[in-house]
Amino acid sequence: MNREDRPIRNLVFYGDSNTYGYDPADFYENRYPACRRWTTIVSEALQDSFRVFEEGMNGRTIPDITRSRGYLARLIEKVKDDGILCTILGTNDILAVMHPDASTAVRKMEQYIHFLLQYLRPEQILIIAPPPSGKEDSADPFWRAAFSESLKMNRGFRLLAAEYGAHFADAAEWDISLSYDLVHFSEAGHQIFAREMISLIRTL
Repeated sequence: MNREDRPIRNLVFYGDSNTYGYDPADFYENRYPACRRWTTIVSEALQDSFRVFEEGMNGRTIPDITRSRGYLARLIEKVKDDGILCTILGTNDILAVMHPDASTAVRKMEQYIHFLLQYLRPEQILIIAPPPSGKEDSADPFWRAAFSESLKMNRGFRLLAAEYGAHFADAAEWDISLSYDLVHFSEAGHQIFAREMISLIRTL
């Protein structure tokens, strides 16, 4: 089949503020312009192959299935035939507690993957482990713990993806530039994340 004859597939990016494009330095819009967000860059680069749906929301954590079934059903509906559901979550699961704990995030991700596999094939599921928040040598013990637990979480996500046959990538390996808050992508970080995502998705 020629490239031009291939059907356009749906691709959903389900994530948190780094999928939404949150800019902590913008006190008015709190969001990077569309043309500078990684989701837009990926959408434009892959428009011959994929129809992209952005599903980013500030503060989102790995979903509690009992509370999120309706919303997740709508996401699954968009990719049910031959699309891909790409999930980039976990950062807020580490940061939204007093003592960061990777094991809780990994347990939630396993429950989430179990749920998806009731409706999607493993090859339709792409898990992106997020860049680590915090800083390894921070003077603040919370940010040191956040960094350490983020890396543990990502290793757990990798094992889950391998166990269940889902696609996986660890953005901790992509050297993403973060803003001053040690959580959100800088503009350069969006460019790097987009480049890596484009390369990855073209292999799927």
